[in-house]
Amino acid sequence: MSIYTNFLKLRKPDETEKYTVNHFNANADLIDSALARMEQKNVSQDNLLASKASLAEHINNHSNPHNISKSQIGLDHVENKSSSDIRNEITESNVTTALGYTPCTPNEVDNKLASLKTEINSKQHTHNNKTVLDGITSALITAWNTVTNKVDKVAGKGLSSNDYTTEEKNKLNRIEPGANVNVQADWNVSDTTSDAYIKNKPNLAAYSPSVMTGATANAAGTSGIVPAPAKGKHRAYLRGDGTWQATSTSLTATTPGVPLDHTAAKTLKDQIDAQNSNLSELVGRLTSISYKCKDATITVQANANMSYVILEDIKKIISATVLYTESAYYLKPVITINGNAINILCSPYATAQTINIRFIYM
Repeated sequence: MSIYTNFLKLRKPDETEKYTVNHFNANADLIDSALARMEQKNVSQDNLLASKASLAEHINNHSNPHNISKSQIGLDHVENKSSSDIRNEITESNVTTALGYTPCTPNEVDNKLASLKTEINSKQHTHNNKTVLDGITSALITAWNTVTNKVDKVAGKGLSSNDYTTEEKNKLNRIEPGANVNVQADWNVSDTTSDAYIKNKPNLAAYSPSVMTGATANAAGTSGIVPAPAKGKHRAYLRGDGTWQATSTSLTATTPGVPLDHTAAKTLKDQIDAQNSNLSELVGRLTSISYKCKDATITVQANANMSYVILEDIKKIISATVLYTESAYYLKPVITINGNAINILCSPYATAQTINIRFIYM
């Protein structure tokens, strides 16, 4: 934070604050005001002197007419050095220390002034219609004020304008007496001379889309209208082959691509939750008798019906239980235990699957 001098209140920025042009201008204004006051005071004091000549004589007397000593003016402890010696001893560090801050260099001041000028120029207001405004002259304004080729206001009209043109009059003259403009068009009329005939009718048959074609194992389907579901298919889903199919309610079916009915899925979830609850209870019991529990993920390769796994960090497996997942649902694994190894028998599947197994071991 800046501090200020005691008398003129000149601003002295601290070490972390940069000295700006605004700071310099503010200090310069304070100094200029102080000098002006001193000048006015000197003028008043001049009037008290006997004459300008005697004052000048006194000023030009450099022989110390008042016999002032060095100690009287506080110079008894000041070295007697010439101004040239003092200038040679002044360094940039001395000036910075004396000022209490680092002043801006001339280049920094020039850069700040250039930046300020750029900012001022960027904020200048420019009219979008400056060219039009520049073209308005005194003569043009006079012509506007004295224009004679105008239409005067007519009683009964909102504006003095030609609101009924010759073109509109001629158009009305071409309408035959008794003409009926409210002719009811008929799509089925084929007589081209009839007023009800519709010209340029589109061929709707050409725009009728066909029913979609379902995809097969060897060919892609085509887009089109969705085939209408038959009665009783209100709960069915549209399959990629273009047929409406029912969801499966079987928890043991192995047909791929058939979604499970919500009711059957809920039943499966309840069974899984019950198994997991039983497993959690079993884990709690086994933990109390110093058995340990560990979950492991086993990968069964594609089309494999058996997988043999050895758990080297386990001495003896007490039990191994499959955690029910979608993969376990398809593979239907059967596990046999042999010391610290397990043998997994499962149904072959087209792709590699993972099975989560919970081990109780010693």
